[in-house]
Amino acid sequence: MESQHPQTATAIPPSVVPGGTLGRYRYDTLARADAVDEDLIRWVMTYRTWRGDELIREEAAGFDCHVVSDETLAAELSAVGLERHPAAPEGIQAWRRPQAL
Repeated sequence: MESQHPQTATAIPPSVVPGGTLGRYRYDTLARADAVDEDLIRWVMTYRTWRGDELIREEAAGFDCHVVSDETLAAELSAVGLERHPAAPEGIQAWRRPQAL
């Protein structure tokens, strides 16, 4: 799995995630997160449809996300006997059971 961002429950200011164009319409997403408590954020995604510079439709959806840092994840997985896969690329969390000798 990919490392989760943010690693702590902090607010993420709104930012536009570029979409694509299909015919005369352009699509994008406005994403933001609000801190709910010490380990919970609420993502709000607003999906937008544009015709030229005119916003013609938007729909919002929100969902809660429990945040966990790479360090916490490593401690919990190590505690149950798993080990980090040595060939995992940067930013990817790959764990396995230790190989028998």
